[in-house]
Amino acid sequence: MCFMRNGLSNWTRLALPKEPDSLIKTEQDIKFICKGLRNKRFKLEKIFDIAIDGNKPEKFHGKCEGVPHTICVLRTDRDNQIIGGYTKIPWDNCRQGTYKPDETAFIFSLTKHSLHPILPQVQEYATFHRNNLFCVFGQTVKTDLWI
Repeated sequence: MCFMRNGLSNWTRLALPKEPDSLIKTEQDIKFICKGLRNKRFKLEKIFDIAIDGNKPEKFHGKCEGVPHTICVLRTDRDNQIIGGYTKIPWDNCRQGTYKPDETAFIFSLTKHSLHPILPQVQEYATFHRNNLFCVFGQTVKTDLWI
């Protein structure tokens, strides 16, 4: 699982992560994510990697809290799919848990090349923030992506 920050840059080749173990590997992946970002250009910077930083939500929040424009990418254990989500809203370390609206949020599958923007009727539930969770996209009772 990797978390990356979105910022402006030159373009697709420069946007690729420099780390050889990155789950986003090709310019095609970059262009696909760009569609979800409404064709905004970006450069990826790895902020958190569960393999390096540890499998603890507090480690995630220590590195990612307050950082806007994040892309969460992971490989599933069951079928080796590469999936993820994007939000412009900075992750927050809420003790009680709170939803944050984001009309630009989306989830995606790089494996299947499927992109799923947040639906207008559920924008207020785009992300869920809580100190004992990594990142959650969608409502907790009908979650789209829960890490």
